[in-house]
Amino acid sequence: MQAKNKGVTTRNGYTLTHKRKGRYKDMTKEHFENNTNWKMTFEEYQKCDCTHCNKKDCIHRNAFRRVPVIDGGLGLCPNLKQS
Repeated sequence: MQAKNKGVTTRNGYTLTHKRKGRYKDMTKEHFENNTNWKMTFEEYQKCDCTHCNKKDCIHRNAFRRVPVIDGGLGLCPNLKQS
């Protein structure tokens, strides 16, 4: 599901990156662990966060299919496949 703010993906009311005052604020590890329902690790979250990815033409950009399988996605983000 896409949010009204372009480039922000939501699931169950939580955003991967919070937008405040027109700027994106990076989510901290503490906020991620305490305030989201994601089952993926914080490191996986950072890898599949499109706001920090340089691959502007990625076909999985801002699509839920990029999210790891443990959270209902397909795990197709190329950054997740890199070790």
